Amino acid sequence: MITDFLSTLQNCCKLVDQALTRSHGYSESNYQSALMYHLNQKLDNDFTISREVNVPYRLPSGYVFGSGRADIICENTEEKICYILELKAADQRVWRKWFGQLNRYVTHHITPCEKVGMIVLFNCNTDPIVKICRSNPF
Repeated sequence: MITDFLSTLQNCCKLVDQALTRSHGYSESNYQSALMYHLNQKLDNDFTISREVNVPYRLPSGYVFGSGRADIICENTEEKICYILELKAADQRVWRKWFGQLNRYVTHHITPCEKVGMIVLFNCNTDPIVKICRSNPF
């Protein structure tokens, strides 16, 4: 299940990387749009794919104390799995900060599905990098 999605995601990332020349300095939103296009082409109809999803941060009492915006969420209610993707277009790597950001989305996004967070790094002078977020990656 996760390995199938990861393989599809990596293939889509390669297609995006081939189409958007690294030296042109495309923005994160450009990569996001292109990746959405390819994910919509490659994932089956059981997936709902959303972009720029508002994620309210709630205290246990329900009080909303802030929010974030997840780049892409791919949810398959049939298989009860939700992939939260955080895209970065950067040539420097600040994984700790990015994992913190993604962990907030994974913690606070409300869904009946199991949640898996992934960071996708574009424009880093290598092939795109996809890292699965663990609860404590360090």
